Amino acid sequence: IWLKDAVQCRDCGMVCHKKCEARCQASGNCGAENLTTMAFEVEEAETTAGIGDSGPEISLTSCEENVQ
Repeated sequence: IWLKDAVQCRDCGMVCHKKCEARCQASGNCGAENLTTMAFEVEEAETTAGIGDSGPEISLTSCEENVQ
């Protein structure tokens, strides 16, 4: 269910699954405190990756000011 694709906020550096991108942007919580909770998921994904696997795809996003 969880793929190796991820997105990273260019403002705070928060990383989340690509499937969770809309939810992360809608939360409006752009800041370093979110990095701790998301870091566990990223570390878990890295430990399950095989030796021949390529690294995660990272794209930069920005937090929208008026998300409803």
